[in-house]
Amino acid sequence: VHADAHSVVLPHAIAFNAPVLPFEMAQLAHALDCRQDDVAGSLWDLAKRSGVPSSLAQLGLHRENLAEVATRAAAEIRTNPRNFDAASIELLLQGAFDGVRPLATN
Repeated sequence: VHADAHSVVLPHAIAFNAPVLPFEMAQLAHALDCRQDDVAGSLWDLAKRSGVPSSLAQLGLHRENLAEVATRAAAEIRTNPRNFDAASIELLLQGAFDGVRPLATN
């Protein structure tokens, strides 16, 4: 389940961090053969085609736990390329919970 959770959250985390990582997004876009503004979505597509779960709901997380998970994550994450707070993590987790295809954020 831990690895599945990473595969669900990673595209959303990349979408969140994309605005502050233009060089890295350009490299990933080249590797994924996609537009730089669609790296997160392309990773989500790849995971979906691979058959891994596409939402945190599929992994058994409950919507009412998202705020608690976000608060705990905000307290535990030591490094991230973009500043964040519990509210921004909760928004990221909502997309991952619903299994929506992520878009880069500003």
